[in-house]
Amino acid sequence: MKGFERGSRIASIAVMLVGGLVFLGWALNHPLLNRLVAGRFIMQLNTGAAFLLAGGSLWMARSRREIGLACGLIVTLIGAFVLGEYALRGLPEQPGRMEPETAANFVLMGLALSLRISRSAPALRVGQAFTVLAMFGALIAAFTHAYSVKFTFGITAYTQMTSGTLIAFLVLGVAILFADPDRGLMQTVSSDTPGGLMARRLYPAVVGIPLVLGWLVLGGEELRLWNGKFGLSIMVLSSIVAFVVLISVTYRSIDRTDAQRMRLQAILLEEAERRHIARELHDEIGQSLTALKFHLEMVGRGTPEDGAERVREARGLVDELMKRVSNLSLDLRPAMLDDLGLLPALVWLFDRYTSQTHIEVQFQKSGLADGRRLPPEIETAAFRVVQEALTNVARHAGVQRVTVRAWAADGMVSVQIVDEGKGFSPEAALQRGDSSGLMGMRERTGALGGQLSIESEPGQGVRVTAELPLSLAHHARSAT
Repeated sequence: MKGFERGSRIASIAVMLVGGLVFLGWALNHPLLNRLVAGRFIMQLNTGAAFLLAGGSLWMARSRREIGLACGLIVTLIGAFVLGEYALRGLPEQPGRMEPETAANFVLMGLALSLRISRSAPALRVGQAFTVLAMFGALIAAFTHAYSVKFTFGITAYTQMTSGTLIAFLVLGVAILFADPDRGLMQTVSSDTPGGLMARRLYPAVVGIPLVLGWLVLGGEELRLWNGKFGLSIMVLSSIVAFVVLISVTYRSIDRTDAQRMRLQAILLEEAERRHIARELHDEIGQSLTALKFHLEMVGRGTPEDGAERVREARGLVDELMKRVSNLSLDLRPAMLDDLGLLPALVWLFDRYTSQTHIEVQFQKSGLADGRRLPPEIETAAFRVVQEALTNVARHAGVQRVTVRAWAADGMVSVQIVDEGKGFSPEAALQRGDSSGLMGMRERTGALGGQLSIESEPGQGVRVTAELPLSLAHHARSAT
């Protein structure tokens, strides 16, 4: 995010510099400076003023929003005034007026600058859409310069946006989009997700590669190095090669990033389980050991009858400790899961769950043979999802029956837990961050490239479905 915001500040300074150079060039009337700023055509004073105000609007919006809004509105009015002149008076007989494409772009950019000041999400998205539309207009002008052709018709067929102006528009558009990298259209592009990485690499390439290759092919044709058909073949083949290489490099980067993300999620999940174990040891085992120590210390301090009673109580505490340690061991990882596989472990879990909670479990399976073993990661993840979902049913659903389904099809292993209890809002629970069980299930399935869906509404029960791909499980195991 910081890089995008820094880029926006640098781009806004560049736009203000262009506007300042226009005034400097007109004041000095220096041809070299005019060509440096404007390219083939001299940029008009009102154009330079609009760029200066647009850059100032972006810069001032961080500290003085009122001034930033005023600058944006003035930019809009400058473009609208020129368009109004064209509408009322038609094309001028003398050259020197701002081009209608330039005026239209200033209207769009000015509106975008004004809308982003409001900080409203819908207004920001509309403003970013205006910015993209204005940048598209500048790209059309770039094509007219690169290929010496006209894409537009009507009054704009007699005018042309200068090269300096179109570059300034592209820089201004980047500055506006980068100013809010975590909101609107830029939210995905600036994210650390695989989609964000792909967008940051492919968007510039989609625009730049065809433009550069087309310009090179056209230059070769003008130099009579090849004819039009051969040049077109070179351009198509070069585009294919360039995009294949770019996609391959991007895919490898995404693959490495995804493997790192899965390893990180596994580490975080392991830390969460360790915290749970530490809490269990401190709250239950630790308290029982403290009580046992107290009873043993009191054995020799009273009468023989009192000592015998203390010993009996100590034995009861030892039995309770052994039971708790056994349960804790089973909760950590039942040996049956390693020895016999997923289905026997689930049947054992259901029997134990029903005896402890008196909630009946209806188990349905399909495509899973009793003796079939799955990859250890899949068996563990599926078992933990079912275990955590059943725990949530016992705590919150208020039902006497729950349905568990397990099936395998099309290279996927899926488990589903359904109850008709109280229900809840999954989005609200995840946003509050108070449901480590839901986040743990999501992390487990995501670490294996799977998907977890939680369908529920208050009063309408809960349906938890985890889909785990066998191929990605193997990939995750080899990556670690």
